Amino acid sequence: MARCRYDSQGEEGADKCAWRYGASWQATNGAKANTVLSNGNSYLLQMNWSPQGGGCTQGFQTARRR
Repeated sequence: MARCRYDSQGEEGADKCAWRYGASWQATNGAKANTVLSNGNSYLLQMNWSPQGGGCTQGFQTARRR
């Protein structure tokens, strides 16, 4: 079973940033995108909660183990 962190309202990281995508552009196929992965393709990825930054972010951060 996966372990997630929930806030006082019962939301986990993806819930806190639901439907938030940050800055985007129009990809060559006409779809919206905000990320290019290592395969060179563009994708629209939802932001996720960053406990370090205290807000939604579109990027990678190293988690600290407790």
